[in-house]
Amino acid sequence: MTVTVENLTKKYTSGQEEVVAVDDVSFEVGQGKLFTLLGPSGCGKTTTLRSLAGLERINGGTVSIGGEVVATPDKSVKPEHRDIGLVFQSYALWPHMTARENILYALKARGWPKGDRESRIEEVLELVGMPGMGDRYPSELSGGQQQRIAFARAVAYEPSVLLMDEPLSNLDFKQRRRMRRLLLEMLEEVGITTVYVTHDQEEAFEISDETLVLNGGREAQQGTPQELYNDPRTPFVANFLGEANLFSASVVETDRANGRARCEISEGSTTVEMVCTYTDESVLSNPTAVVRPEDVYPEAQTDGSTVRQETNRWSGTVAHQFYRGSFTQNMVNVGDVRFMIKTDAPILEEGEDVTVVVDPGDASLVSTE
Repeated sequence: MTVTVENLTKKYTSGQEEVVAVDDVSFEVGQGKLFTLLGPSGCGKTTTLRSLAGLERINGGTVSIGGEVVATPDKSVKPEHRDIGLVFQSYALWPHMTARENILYALKARGWPKGDRESRIEEVLELVGMPGMGDRYPSELSGGQQQRIAFARAVAYEPSVLLMDEPLSNLDFKQRRRMRRLLLEMLEEVGITTVYVTHDQEEAFEISDETLVLNGGREAQQGTPQELYNDPRTPFVANFLGEANLFSASVVETDRANGRARCEISEGSTTVEMVCTYTDESVLSNPTAVVRPEDVYPEAQTDGSTVRQETNRWSGTVAHQFYRGSFTQNMVNVGDVRFMIKTDAPILEEGEDVTVVVDPGDASLVSTE
């Protein structure tokens, strides 16, 4: 079943001030797809999800589920009539009920046939990898197990849409990774349309068919994980989705035929020239140059010779190094211009002279916000 959100707006009143929590947001989730709402705290992602669930009354726009309008400023279908399942960050399991009883409660509330309830409970316990554990209370389960029971309860009555609000945020790092994989397997098995809220970029990239990045209640950018990471449209998106070298740029010359621009990057008393690519000429009036750390290549100057002044090639010095386990983060100063560089191993040393190289195709211009 599809979920369609058009021009969704949600406002709150705080004292004498009106706060716009969600501002004109639109998206569509296809049948069986996993769509992620991603952004920092306060960006409006949970408010958007609550609006889909019927837990918030919207001020503008429409929400439709399976072609049926369930929310407008003048209409709000009750949550229990929206054919949705909900999984909360806090799990929201009844502590005085066993895992089996928590699932049974949902089946009763949705009018599941009485004679089929026990068999359905066994089916969903098997689905989440917890057969034979239905008689345990939440206090007798780990965080990951509680989350699986919350998932089992949400899908037990076979809703058409599943809404999940940061369901893994209470788990430790390794548990989150394991649960992400298990969650994907479970969602693939039930084939349910899912809207998933998270602030974790890695989580969103791993599980999503498509992601909407929100910032300040507004749409920042929407696309597949690959599109968002490789082609960010704003400095915010570039910096929020992983790490990025961001430079305020001034366009000196354009090569429109090839979509390239020669720019000047100035920091302090240093100005360097950088050739960048662009896809939209509107960015040229006020551009920011974006370069991912893994796209900056250092070449050690072992002989102390002067580096040839070629396109996107500069002399620098390693100022700092940070070992991150699977990679090493290097801060290289080209005068007052600083590049962040990722290398697979600690191949450089602090104080070492290097040549910094960036392929023009890996330096892109976006509109400065």
